[in-house]
Amino acid sequence: MPLVRILFFSLLVVLCSSVYAQEGATGTGSMRTQGGVGNNGRPMGPNSRTSGGDSLTHRTGLEDSITISYRYFDSSRSRQLDSNVLNLVKRIPVPFDHLFLGNLGSATRPILFSPRMTAGFDPGFHAYDVYQYKLEDTKFFQATRPYSELGYIIGGRAEQTISVLYTQNIKPTWNATFDFRFQTSPGALKNLQNNNRGLRLSTSFKTKKLRYSGFLVWYSNKVSAGESGGILGNAYMDDVRYSDRFLIPTKLGGDGQFNSNFFSSTDVTGAFYKNSTFYVRHQYDFGQKDSIVTDSTVIKLFYPRIRIQHNFWVGNSQHSFRDASSVDSVRKYYGYTSLSANILFKDVWKEIKNEFALILFPEKQNQNQFLKLGAAYQILTGTLDNTTLSLNNLYLLGEYRNRTRNKKWDINANGQLFVTGFNAGDYTAQIQLQAFLGKRFGDLVLGFQNTNHSPSFVYDNRSSFPLLPSNASFNKENITHLFASVHETKLNIGLSGHYYLVANYLYFDSFYHASQASGITSVLQISAEKKFKLTRRWNLYSEFHFQQPTGNTINLPALYTRQRLVFEGTFFKNLDAAAGLDLRYFSPFKADNYSPLTQQFFLQETTTLRNRPDIAAFFHFRIKSFNCFIRAENLGTLSFSPGFGFLNNNFAAPLYPTPGFFLRFGFKWGFVN
Repeated sequence: MPLVRILFFSLLVVLCSSVYAQEGATGTGSMRTQGGVGNNGRPMGPNSRTSGGDSLTHRTGLEDSITISYRYFDSSRSRQLDSNVLNLVKRIPVPFDHLFLGNLGSATRPILFSPRMTAGFDPGFHAYDVYQYKLEDTKFFQATRPYSELGYIIGGRAEQTISVLYTQNIKPTWNATFDFRFQTSPGALKNLQNNNRGLRLSTSFKTKKLRYSGFLVWYSNKVSAGESGGILGNAYMDDVRYSDRFLIPTKLGGDGQFNSNFFSSTDVTGAFYKNSTFYVRHQYDFGQKDSIVTDSTVIKLFYPRIRIQHNFWVGNSQHSFRDASSVDSVRKYYGYTSLSANILFKDVWKEIKNEFALILFPEKQNQNQFLKLGAAYQILTGTLDNTTLSLNNLYLLGEYRNRTRNKKWDINANGQLFVTGFNAGDYTAQIQLQAFLGKRFGDLVLGFQNTNHSPSFVYDNRSSFPLLPSNASFNKENITHLFASVHETKLNIGLSGHYYLVANYLYFDSFYHASQASGITSVLQISAEKKFKLTRRWNLYSEFHFQQPTGNTINLPALYTRQRLVFEGTFFKNLDAAAGLDLRYFSPFKADNYSPLTQQFFLQETTTLRNRPDIAAFFHFRIKSFNCFIRAENLGTLSFSPGFGFLNNNFAAPLYPTPGFFLRFGFKWGFVN
């Protein structure tokens, strides 16, 4: 089946190519200029009509170089490839402000409060989001030469990650990109063997006259994550017989064995996710032709004034938990009585969505100012406990963006309103203003967001996953978010603040029991970041985050900080290097527990986590296009009793210890063809 999808995608790319061939090919630009890149993929001057025929050719100075840029889906900001060696650690998919349950590939949750701020249908499973490709993080490239990038990370206990990126401009205004990632981790703890795979194909194209353009994306994710249920008790952590933490028995999975096979998993107890999405956006512009005339050149221009846009999604997702080996343990530790020898919870959803929009450009010379109005119809089909459920939604959307030509201030306002269907009454509205205050104070960002959304479907008693009370009926959750940030240039300090007001806050308070708070719950966040230049080579990167929730339904650490002491610079002309210590710490708090049965983190009030700081020593370097990093992690777990070892393990949740000393080595290597 995956092969059929890849062939289908390839056919669509060929169809795009045929459309392109009928129109010809020229360059791109914010003003829609004709010309710019030659058939060999290298920059060249515009198609000129001169009195001397084609004997005069404009040279840009880039004919023998490579230029690569990209922009994220639905963003107009062009970005360059990140060459900062300090950022190489971002290739590890778990963000630093997340906790993960003992093993790369296991469930994660953010330390900083970040609720769901989207309207509409949501299956409700987000514990494994950081390992999956998504539409919004798709990069659309422009490359004057074919570019490929290989990545590899190896860690302790046979942890491995392979990544491949290839992008090429087949024609000057037609790019195709291949993106693949495979990650496996047998685990430092029992019954946490994980395998994650992701594949993404994307392409973007424009025709010769630059009136018709489009984007195609197909991506697929597969998550296979062992669920241990946590260790049987904290006393095992102090027993010298279990200094090898893999020997500690767990609630689920039985006596699981270590398996270092890169391509297979022996787990029979765990979470299994599959999803894929095929997305097409194509659009046609009506506008105004223009030209720039110089002494010997006529450069043709085209300014869009009205754009007709169509977006189309086809997707499917499967979320499941199965346990064939420890049904008695599920009954013992979670009080769940199964009527069969095997436990299987599975929600399968298929989605088809069409969206039509009209986009107006008020000023022809400012393509970063536009008004968008549209509507969409969504069809959902769910397979739940061998029953089929059909849902639909109709929603309206609007957006206004304006980035002034002098770049002094930007505004972005957008909203969605679900008028009929399963999620009728859901809406989201956001406005953000960014202003440049001058060289002294830098940029100021102010924003407001309000979301009113239905509970995720996992809170619906029609879901296959267990839920108590079985006749629960929950109200819509309403979240108001106020935020502001400023970057002071002279002191090089960034300050930001977030304030959340949550009405009808919905949460799990046990392994499969859901509750909804009455009244208003609030969370205040204040953050500060600064780079301290200690000497010519030594720098300290500091960030502090303070949080204060009200009520008794949200538990958060009051303080979260990350400190990086770095010796960095350029040596021997082409060696960029950074070495130092990376420390993360959060204050004691009653961290949420985790339910394997529902794959949800839930509120608990009995256990307080008092972790040591997470400390890593690292060495990152780059030589031309070769990037490499070595990290020795979890140094704060060092202990001397009994004997020398890294046995003071931290915890991500009650009865979920994280590994001790862990060594990772990784590289990223870029190639230009």
